[in-house]
Amino acid sequence: MIVVTDGESHDGEELPAALAECDKRNVTRYAIAVLGHYLRRQQDPEDFIREIKSIASDPDEKYFFNVTDEAALNDIVDALGDRIFSLEGTPGHNASSFELEMSQIGFSVHPLEDGLLFGTVGAYDWEGAVLEESGRGRIVPPRSQLRPHFPPRLKNHAAYLGTGVSPGRGCPRGGGRPRGVLRDLG
Repeated sequence: MIVVTDGESHDGEELPAALAECDKRNVTRYAIAVLGHYLRRQQDPEDFIREIKSIASDPDEKYFFNVTDEAALNDIVDALGDRIFSLEGTPGHNASSFELEMSQIGFSVHPLEDGLLFGTVGAYDWEGAVLEESGRGRIVPPRSQLRPHFPPRLKNHAAYLGTGVSPGRGCPRGGGRPRGVLRDLG
């Protein structure tokens, strides 16, 4: 979770319970204090910084940032992005292989007899996938089932698997042509 704020909360009494729930769910929290409002008005930001640090996961050196103003947010984007991508949704310590964490479900949808087939663009390290939601439940084929149809050597061309899940639809990339794969997901 990323919290970016330029002022103290107005519901601070709810903060301890919210943080306890985050801890219970093992939610990593980044907190960014934007000090512009305080600096422009020559106000002491000590209480504000203390509250925002309490929101950030420990240690503060890794999960808390402060910037002088809104424009300075650009200065921390790369550092924050690197930290989040080395952490979020990846198996193992500082792993960098994504499964479904980066997928954008619903980019394309196809009606089935008793449900829907969704494209999941971004799944499997941006290779893409599909998800079936039907009377049979929720089915997502594992990467290993898709690899024969979209081998690693075609990764840059297969990265949009899931953009079009209806016949005749697709979003070819890099001058490629749409490729269809008919499978029974069950």
